[in-house]
Amino acid sequence: MTDTKKKQWDPFKEWDVITGTMDGGVIWRRYGDGLLVVARPGEMPEQALARHLLRESGNDRKIN
Repeated sequence: MTDTKKKQWDPFKEWDVITGTMDGGVIWRRYGDGLLVVARPGEMPEQALARHLLRESGNDRKIN
């Protein structure tokens, strides 16, 4: 018997919500290494991390 279910990314298995911000964002902590990210309203933690890494790399023209 094979399992035909697609594996979907579940942020709640990799990230833990710490708190919300006054503007509607969320502060997330990654389980593996304790990394903290601040996500904008409607943004998932991986998107917030990617936005930060792009900005740090100097390639911020497509972030917003």
